[in-house]
Amino acid sequence: MSINTTEYREALPTQPNPVLLRRVMTRVENDLVARHAATLGEATVRSTFREVVDEFKATARLYHFMPTLTEHDAERRLREMEEDMELAAA
Repeated sequence: MSINTTEYREALPTQPNPVLLRRVMTRVENDLVARHAATLGEATVRSTFREVVDEFKATARLYHFMPTLTEHDAERRLREMEEDMELAAA
């Protein structure tokens, strides 16, 4: 049995469900806190993540990949901060 998609009359969603997106973004933020709070502090991790999210929202047209992209960028920034701290301590 196949589904005839040419007769689908309603437009497919172009944006993710906002409730689901909020839950996933909260989980991403909490995962970053769990990984980096010991060295950088919870406030620094959360503010860095929210800064990345704000930058992404300012230019994004689609939000489907927002959790993945923001996590990747925030992770990169947090690792750079940790490396800078290690270099300063050495």
